[in-house]
Amino acid sequence: MHAYQEDLAYIHESGFTRLAKGAAQELQARLPANTTDSRKVVELGCGGGTLAERLCQAGFDVTGYDISPEMIQLARARAPKAKFRVGSFVDAEIAQCNAVAAIGEVFNYLFDERNNAQVLETVLEGIYSSLQPGGLLLFDVAGPERAQALSTQSFAEGDDWTVLVTTSCVDNILSREIVSFRKVGELYRRADELHQLLLLDPDTIVTLLEHIGFKAERLSAYGNQKCPVGLHVFAATKSND
Repeated sequence: MHAYQEDLAYIHESGFTRLAKGAAQELQARLPANTTDSRKVVELGCGGGTLAERLCQAGFDVTGYDISPEMIQLARARAPKAKFRVGSFVDAEIAQCNAVAAIGEVFNYLFDERNNAQVLETVLEGIYSSLQPGGLLLFDVAGPERAQALSTQSFAEGDDWTVLVTTSCVDNILSREIVSFRKVGELYRRADELHQLLLLDPDTIVTLLEHIGFKAERLSAYGNQKCPVGLHVFAATKSND
């Protein structure tokens, strides 16, 4: 399953970066900004680099991973000061850092077929080990009610694109059939993608975070950006011990 090919990557970065912008606010508010040793941030599922761009502008050292080569291409153009790598969050090599971010249902996506609840636990344990004492993990997950809150069919458009999404849910797997039309010259080019997400229970996530050693905090927004129904945001902090 190829994630975010050229046209949908462009559309996502053109019209769907609200949460990434809010997450940049959230991270800047929570991380010390006046010392050189508290500025290393790793972003999993970095998309087209919206969050990385804003953090780099604020003086942070950012490394981003995304499974989509097209997204990484956009990110490198948007945030040239950051370091980007094509790769899955499942096996990303996370160096010692002060914060890890995974914004926009990153841990739900099944683009990497290895992803499941047990794999996610291993990933979170690895993040905990990579964080400096007092470090922050900022992320969200789509819960079961995310499927109930979404219309079966939805539509969005920009100046040079249109996207149609048909949503269904079976056995806790949310499927989005996405048809996009992007203007290229005088014509519109069609592209089709199927995105599948494993819906995750937020209370189970809290229990897992605390078992690993995090102090887990539930948020209703990223910065000034409210989250949609069924999207659960967590700020998980590693102890200073």
